[in-house]
Amino acid sequence: MTEQVLEAPKKANYRIADFVETIPNGRLTEEKEQLAEKLGISVPQLNRIIRGGSEPNGTQLRIIALFFGVKVDELYTPETITQGYARMGMIPEQV
Repeated sequence: MTEQVLEAPKKANYRIADFVETIPNGRLTEEKEQLAEKLGISVPQLNRIIRGGSEPNGTQLRIIALFFGVKVDELYTPETITQGYARMGMIPEQV
């Protein structure tokens, strides 16, 4: 009997930093504090999420998307979306 080895899912990559960069410098600290409060985390924890050092959970992704007025899908990098489709045996054009 051959043992099947499952490949661990790759870490998702997000574009959250791209959206944070749209915040004017004069409002950046205040906006980060507001977002961190909505997420129920500290600003240092939010900074780790923004830098990619920590992954947001599903609820946090929804809150971040609402904060920036975008769909959750828009928070993922194109490579992450393609990898997700590949894991499901699909190609993006099929969706």
